[in-house]
Amino acid sequence: MITLLRILAPILAGLIALDITYFIQSEYWRKLSEKIKSSITINIRSSPFIGYAANRKFVVGIFLVGVVFSVLGAALPSNTGGNWPWLINLFFNLLTDLSPEFVGISIGVLAIDYWNKIRQEEQLKAQLIREMGGPDNGFARRAAREMEHYKYLSDGSLIGKNLGQANLSSVDLRGADLRGANLILADLYEADLRRANLNEANLNLTNLSRADLTWTKLEGAMLDDTTQIADKWRLVWEIVTQGAERRNLSGADLHWTNLSGANLNGVDLSEANLSLAILRGVDLRGANLSRTVLSGADLRGAFLFNASLVEADLSKAPYNDDTKWPEGFDPKAVGAINVDEEPQ
Repeated sequence: MITLLRILAPILAGLIALDITYFIQSEYWRKLSEKIKSSITINIRSSPFIGYAANRKFVVGIFLVGVVFSVLGAALPSNTGGNWPWLINLFFNLLTDLSPEFVGISIGVLAIDYWNKIRQEEQLKAQLIREMGGPDNGFARRAAREMEHYKYLSDGSLIGKNLGQANLSSVDLRGADLRGANLILADLYEADLRRANLNEANLNLTNLSRADLTWTKLEGAMLDDTTQIADKWRLVWEIVTQGAERRNLSGADLHWTNLSGANLNGVDLSEANLSLAILRGVDLRGANLSRTVLSGADLRGAFLFNASLVEADLSKAPYNDDTKWPEGFDPKAVGAINVDEEPQ
C-alpha cells in the first residue's frame, strides 16, 4: 500500500498543479488579481519558475528526475531495520519526498507556459485584427501578412468581425474567411479576394472596385446600390443568393466564379463562358447549355438531368459519381474527367 502511494503521489501532485494552473488562468482569478495586486507583492503568475518554461529541456529534465526518484523511492526498501547506514536511509527518504515536488513543479510550469502561450496568441490575433480594421493601409497590409503567416486569415478568426471603414485597398486576402464580417464602408479597391469566403458579410457602402473575386463565395452577402462592385460579381451574388431559375443568362461571362449550390434550374446559359467555374452541387436540371464553355468547370455533384449540352465544351471538366447527367450522355466522350475513377 505504501509503495502504491509513493507511485501515485507525483501523479496527484501534477493534477493538483494543473487545477491551480487552470484557476490562475480563469477570468475569476484575473479580476481578483486586479483588485488585490496593489496590496500583494507576490503574484502566482509571475513565478520565477515560469521563466524556465522557455527552456523546455530544463523542465522536462525536472520531470524525468522526479519520475526516476519516484521509481527508486518505491522500488528500494524504505525500512532497512538498521542493516543500512543512516545516510542511505536518508537518501531513500529524500527520493520519496522530492519526487512529487519535481513532478508537480514540472507539470505546473509546462501547463502555465502553455496557457500563457495561448493568451499571447489571442492578444496578438486581436491586435492584428484591430490593425486590419484601421484607416492606415500600411498597417492593414502588414497585419494581413502576419494573419496569413499564422493562418488566422483562413481559420475562422475573422468570422463576424467588425472591419467597417477598414482601408484594405490592394491587400492580399486570398482564402480569407470573412463570413458575417462587417465591411460597411471598407475600402477593398484592387484587393485580392481569390477563394475568400464572404458569405453573409455586410458589403453595403463597400468599395470592391477592381477587386479580384475569383472563386469567392458571396452567398447571403448583403449588397445594395451603394456597393461598388463589377457587374460580373454582382451577377454572381444575385445567382448564389437569389437563384436564377429560368433566367436568361445567354452569353454571360461567368468564368472563374464560384456558383456552388446555386439554383440554375431551367436557366438559359447558351454560349455562356463558365470555364474553370466551381459548379459543385449546382441544380442545372433542364438548363440550356448549348455551346456553353464548361472547360475545366468543377461539376462534382451537379444535377444536369434533361439539360441540353449540344456542342458544349466539357474538356477537362472534373465530375464524380454523384454528378447526374442527361440520360444517354457520355461525359468521357467529350473530354470530361471522372475524379472518382482510379487512374489507368
